[in-house]
Amino acid sequence: AAEERNAKRVHLLHNAPLSMPNAKDVAASLPAWTPEPLCGVPAAQGSPRSPAAAAVANPCPSGASRAFAAVDPLALARHPALIAAAVSAVKGYGVGTCGPRAFYGTLDLHLRLEAQLARFLGTERSIVYSKGVATLSSVIPAFAKRTDAIFLDSGAHTNARVRAGCELSRAHVRVYPRGDVAALRALLADQDAADKRLPAKKVGRRFIITEGICAATGDVAPLPDLLDVRDAFGCYLFVDETHSMGVLGNKGRGVAEHFGLEPSVIDAIIGSLEHALGSVGGFCAGSQQIVRQQRLFATGYIFSASLPAYCCAAASAAVATLEAEPERAARARDVTAAIRSELDASGVGDRCGVVVTGGAGALLHVRAPCASSDPLAQRAALVRVASRVLSASKVVLSVLPAEAGVDEHDAAAVARWRAAPLPSLRITPTCALSLKEAAAAGRELATALISELPPLDRDSTVAAKARQLRSNGAAAVGSEPVPALTAASAPMPRAAASSSSDDADSEEDVSAIDASSGSAAPEGANRPRAPLRGPKATVPPPAPEVVSTPVGLALSALRRALHNYLRRQSEWGMTSVVPRLQKQFRSTTSKRLFYGMSLLGSEPFYVTCFPALIWAEARSVAADAAGTSLAHTLVLFFAASVVVGNWAKVAVALPRPARAARGGQVPPADEGWNRDFAWPSITAMNAVGLPFFVLRYHFSSTWLWNQTSPHQAVGLYALAFLWAAGICGSRLVAGAASPADVQGGMLIGALLVRLSMPHHEQLLAWLLSPEATVLGLTPEVALPAAAALLLLLHPVSPRDERGTYSVLTSAKALSFAATFALSTRARALTWAVSPSVAFPVASPASAAVCAYHGFAGLALMATLIAATHSPRRMAVRSAKNLLGFVGKVLACSVEYAVLGFLVAHGVPLALDEAAKLAVELPTLIYA
Repeated sequence: AAEERNAKRVHLLHNAPLSMPNAKDVAASLPAWTPEPLCGVPAAQGSPRSPAAAAVANPCPSGASRAFAAVDPLALARHPALIAAAVSAVKGYGVGTCGPRAFYGTLDLHLRLEAQLARFLGTERSIVYSKGVATLSSVIPAFAKRTDAIFLDSGAHTNARVRAGCELSRAHVRVYPRGDVAALRALLADQDAADKRLPAKKVGRRFIITEGICAATGDVAPLPDLLDVRDAFGCYLFVDETHSMGVLGNKGRGVAEHFGLEPSVIDAIIGSLEHALGSVGGFCAGSQQIVRQQRLFATGYIFSASLPAYCCAAASAAVATLEAEPERAARARDVTAAIRSELDASGVGDRCGVVVTGGAGALLHVRAPCASSDPLAQRAALVRVASRVLSASKVVLSVLPAEAGVDEHDAAAVARWRAAPLPSLRITPTCALSLKEAAAAGRELATALISELPPLDRDSTVAAKARQLRSNGAAAVGSEPVPALTAASAPMPRAAASSSSDDADSEEDVSAIDASSGSAAPEGANRPRAPLRGPKATVPPPAPEVVSTPVGLALSALRRALHNYLRRQSEWGMTSVVPRLQKQFRSTTSKRLFYGMSLLGSEPFYVTCFPALIWAEARSVAADAAGTSLAHTLVLFFAASVVVGNWAKVAVALPRPARAARGGQVPPADEGWNRDFAWPSITAMNAVGLPFFVLRYHFSSTWLWNQTSPHQAVGLYALAFLWAAGICGSRLVAGAASPADVQGGMLIGALLVRLSMPHHEQLLAWLLSPEATVLGLTPEVALPAAAALLLLLHPVSPRDERGTYSVLTSAKALSFAATFALSTRARALTWAVSPSVAFPVASPASAAVCAYHGFAGLALMATLIAATHSPRRMAVRSAKNLLGFVGKVLACSVEYAVLGFLVAHGVPLALDEAAKLAVELPTLIYA
């Protein structure tokens, strides 16, 4: 019977009609149903419209300027280089990519842009997203899971993109007042106490998320304090650089550079290509593991079509323009400061109760909390102000929020509206404006505020309270607390809050990212950061164990101990000694004196003086019989100090001081701030080594009471001590080096003098001997081989740009010194065979001729360097593109070898020929 029923069903299914003849009867019998609208009840005629409708209905008036409304601080949106790059990309790649990055949507332009952003920010890797709005909502869920905790400041909490990312991550979110680091520490201490009640495998990670420049207020995040908290409690720090990228810092690299830090100290730098860079899309930069995690888990990267080629090309051109013209960032800040200065000077705060926030970057917010207790009335007043400015000066201003209404029946929407920042005029000036235009716009805005807003009642306590805004720009009186994204406000015991998928994710570790130790903190301090987790498929193979010898292990332990000791000494000196020195020598005279000493101790000073002395002494019999002089010895000693200093820098790898100079100018030797390691200070090495080497060279090792002129010796040694103290003091007062760096440089410089003095005469005698050999090799073979061997034995840190810079500097010094010594040998041997024209020291013509040859040599050398600048740079770039860093080292070595030949032989030979011509010219004229 069952088989018959099944057969009957199969027959009915196979022969069922494709249409229903009684479909109308069936539809008529069903009850009427009207679907609920997805976007609420449409607004009535004349009521506030949505932002999209307002944007369509109210376009920018013809002839009006958007220089204060469009977020284009660097004026790159219409830059010719960006337009040309975009047009070229459209012609070569088309319009769209038609595929996600992981599925045939990756172009070479994407990889080039990611490498360019990572290089610009000094991070290991970067990743590009196709939409800026989807960047944060993709990055945060790629790391934070249900068992994790996110600590969000109140400013970032008002950012819809940050809130969307936190909601998608399902992590427990706790909000603290922006800038209140003590409140953040208290929340983390509470979280530590809650985590101690959980099993170890259920304890999640912690993420601190903030904005470099708060979009709601324009203030700058206290990054150094957040880094201390991150290291103390084992958190990850994510910074949204949407409004600070391209604006803050000397080179526009964001909030880290604003505080004198490297951007790589931040775990994840999240930025937008749509503001300062004038393109479309977003990016995230960080370590290799940070970026790898997003390529596997970031939904906006995996499922969205990749960024169009023309947007990549435009963004790449924008980064290149910012690198070539870093002054754009400073101009944007100056223009914003000019507007803020005019608003403050007009007294709108005292007259109308206006609150102006921001100004450190290129973002200002003007709020009128005293205009009314109703945010809608405040917005209406600001709209009138913007309309008055538009009609008076044809300048468009943005009024936020764009949507002026809220559904009163939606309790959550009403709560968000009350806790949101008050309406404001958002001012985002561009660097294309002049300071005069910015000041005029500020005065026009101040006039409109005074005209349209009611005057402030100074005796009213309500008005005084109304001006007390919270850290995120919301009203501090008569409003609810800032709502969290989760209902509970206490730390969540996450023992039973993970799903099976989360448990599976927590079983395997992709890799562990170690947390550096920080300052002392409350209970739970120095907590190691939990590793970033992912699926089993991404687990890398275990790294092979490091094989060493007992001597190697002992040397490694000694290096670590020295590094830790010097780091502590450096931190102590920068927090105790340097501030006292800066306070003691803060007068204008002291600053000028120390800046002058820093000029005398800089590398450009030595590089200019030594060749001039060589060329001047070459025309005098003050040089010895072989044709060499003290200047030649000083050049070789200077090169040796550079090599030894760089060797010690990379070996110890002590970072630069965390803060830049305050209250004074950075010394000339630090134009490329933080481009190498700190300890020891090569400037201090030369400040001690060079003058005392000259004194030991002149006075030998004779005791003072055996000197022919003791008073002269005492005076010269006193001048040498003052010279060293002035140069080293300039480093400390400028904050360019810690006392430990200077102390180490002085010690190593003194050791170099002590070790080189007994042997320098033997070395010169061997170098200038025609029959000189070592191990059967002539100097022409032995010196280049020794230079190459020293470079091969140089400590290297391939992952640190500062280490590669030190190696490159040592390669330049070694190649210059080797070629300089060989050229000096060749010239000395030539002098012995055929002496050139020379003048006695007491000759009246001696001083004039020496001065002439010194300045003439400098002029000739400067002309040669300027004439060959472009070919030399092109050759270095070509070698780097062909062979990477090795090619750059080889090209720079050849370049400085040629310079060594010119200094020691080429330029003196040209001056000799000029001198012969000058001697023979009267005879030729007479003949």
